[in-house]
Amino acid sequence: MPEEFLERLFKPFSQVDSSSTRRYGGTGLGLAISKHLAEMMGGRIWAKSSTGLGSTFHFTILARPGAPSPHPVGHFLEGKRALIVEGNGTAREVLAAWLQSWGMAVTAVGEATPDLLREPFDVLLMDSNVAEELASTLGDRPLILLNPVGQRHRLSALSRARWLVKPVKYNSLLKHLADIFQLGDGLPSAEQSSVDGSIARFANRKVLLAEDNPVNQKVALKMLQRLGISADLARSGREVLEAMEKADYDLIFMDIQMPDMDGLETTKMIRSTEKKRPYIVAMTAHALQEIKDRCLDAGMDDYMSKPVRIEELKALLERIPE
Repeated sequence: MPEEFLERLFKPFSQVDSSSTRRYGGTGLGLAISKHLAEMMGGRIWAKSSTGLGSTFHFTILARPGAPSPHPVGHFLEGKRALIVEGNGTAREVLAAWLQSWGMAVTAVGEATPDLLREPFDVLLMDSNVAEELASTLGDRPLILLNPVGQRHRLSALSRARWLVKPVKYNSLLKHLADIFQLGDGLPSAEQSSVDGSIARFANRKVLLAEDNPVNQKVALKMLQRLGISADLARSGREVLEAMEKADYDLIFMDIQMPDMDGLETTKMIRSTEKKRPYIVAMTAHALQEIKDRCLDAGMDDYMSKPVRIEELKALLERIPE
């Protein structure tokens, strides 16, 4: 930026370009706040810029050396050997960095060779699709499956495995490893550890979530996962019908408003066939009794208002008949 603009950068509500068609957004407060914070910490902030080349910002603060803190996860992971098999390079690097920060010796690869799998790793973290192909060669070592969001966990041959939905959360992974190395490997997964018997029966049943909103998809799938349930995903009424051609679903969570074919019409189509009758739960932002009646009249079995809360979801699952 031009030299004459530099002195305006750190003033409140001041912008380089204040016209109605300005190229830069913001309120002009960010750098002013940064300046105030730097000065409060005994330092300063400044910028250097060359037109057409770019800008460089500098700051200084005064700080005292901190006392060494204990290892955040204790000693139970120190020296443990982990193998990560994950095709996504970014995800693989993140997982490896977390494990290494916990004191583990990590081998991270995009593909696993037979020779590599014969090495004495203490735990395997593996993309679920890869693990399915290698199931007969994995032995009985602790295994954490990395499952793509929306994909049903279907590895019956590896039912002993724990699983996490991508993108993997730091605390969830740490909880799994803590369970494996401190409490033994015969425990249920972290997501399933608090699931009672009335809900656990859905863990091995076919569940479908019909929802077109990406945010709602992630929230609902994560809630179901926390209750020990892995669900397939359909983004429209037509995708629901296509999914039902391939599998017999026991339970369907049906959004009312979807593209191509809404939830009401989709339910009527399902009920008009002679196939297996799934339990269908309406999911809608409308809480009016009139809407609820329309859902039940269309052939749905139950009803949930958005935003769905996990306590309400748990209560609904508990009241579904065996």
